[in-house]
Order: sequence, then structure tokens, then C-alpha cells
Amino acid sequence: MNNSVNQNEQILDQVKKMMLEQQVSELGNSLSNTISFFSMVLAIGAIFFAVLIVVISWWLNRLFNEKLKNVEAIETRVKSDLREIKQIKRENDKKFSESQDMYNDIQNSKQKLDIMLEENKRFKIWNEYLEEKIKIVEKRADFMELAHEIEEKIKKVTRDDIVKFYTDLAEGEPEEQFNFQMNYYLEAREAFLSLNNNSYECYDFEEDKNQDEDTVAFPSDEIRHNYAEAKGFLEELNQILKST
Repeated sequence: MNNSVNQNEQILDQVKKMMLEQQVSELGNSLSNTISFFSMVLAIGAIFFAVLIVVISWWLNRLFNEKLKNVEAIETRVKSDLREIKQIKRENDKKFSESQDMYNDIQNSKQKLDIMLEENKRFKIWNEYLEEKIKIVEKRADFMELAHEIEEKIKKVTRDDIVKFYTDLAEGEPEEQFNFQMNYYLEAREAFLSLNNNSYECYDFEEDKNQDEDTVAFPSDEIRHNYAEAKGFLEELNQILKST
């Protein structure tokens, strides 16, 4: 009885052992298949990744080459532009130098012209001054000649001539009327003598010239005015002597 039980247990143990070995074998095969599958997947993935790397590398290399060509083209253009800019700068520097020389020449010419204009202005003023001096001399001679004629005719006029000529006593006594007219001449002669004693230089002429044209009076103008006053008295004397 006991032997039968022991045999059954031994058989059961062998069956369990065989089943375990079979499970282990199946598990090993399954694991081997799984490993093979994943190995194949990894291999395919590696191949795909390698292809992808090659494609990306080719694309990046192409892109880099295009960029490099663009950079080289830009560099070439920049170098060309730089040479052109340098050439333009050299030309501009040359033109600037020529312009500077021209400017200096113009400045020198302008300075010379200013000097010439200033000298011309001085010559013009000097010429006008000489013209005024000539007028002074001419009118001075005319006045002196007129004064001499007046003095000679005054000597010829008598008291009777005066009384006979000035008949309108409402204007005053004849001698008073005569003296009143003669005062115009005496004042004109005094002004002439005073003016004649004063020197008149070019700077005096410039001062007169810079005054208001409506108020300025050159010596020749003053002598002409004095001459007119004296001329009026000479005409009075001629009428007195004519009435005798």
C-alpha cells in the first residue's frame, strides 16, 4: 500500500518536473522570439535612423553649401563694394583737395578783390574830394572877384545916391535900408573869410559825405550860398548907380 502511494507521488513529481521543463522551454522560446523581434525592430530602427541621419546630413550639407555660396557671394560683393567705396573715397578726396585749392584761390582772389574795391573806394573818395577842392577854388575865385567888384562900387555910391534910390520911407531911412541890404553882403563875406581860413582835408570831406544828404553842406555849397547873397547886394548897387 505504501509502495503504491510512493510510486504515485514519484510519478506525480516526474509529471510536474516535465511540465515545468516544458514551461521553461516554452518560456525560453518565447523570450528568444521576443528578443529576436526586438532585435529586428532595433535593427530596422537603427537602419532607419542611419538613413535619416544620412538624409539629414546630406540636407544640412547642401544647406550649408548654399549658405556658404551665399556668404561667398556676399563676401565677394562686399569686397567689390569696398573697392568701389575706396575708389569713390579717393576720387572724393581728390575732388575735395581740388575744391579746397579752388576755395583757397577764390578766397585769395576775394581778398585781392576786396583790397582793390577798398582801394577803388578810396580812389573814388579821393577823386570826389579833389573835385570838391576844385569847386572850392573856382567859387572862391568867383567870390573874391565879386567882392572886389562890390567894394569898388560901394566907393562910388554917395549919400545922395542912397537917398534918391530909397524913396519909400515906410521901410525906414534910406541909409538904414542901404545898410540893411549891405549887411547881407557883409555877413556873406565874413562867412567866406571864416571858411577860407579853415583847412579842408579828405577826412573832413568823408565826414560831410557820411552825413544826411538833405542836411549836409559842402564848402563849395556854402561859398555858392555866400556868393548868391553877395550877388544880390551887387545887383542892388547896380540899380542905385544906374538911377543916378
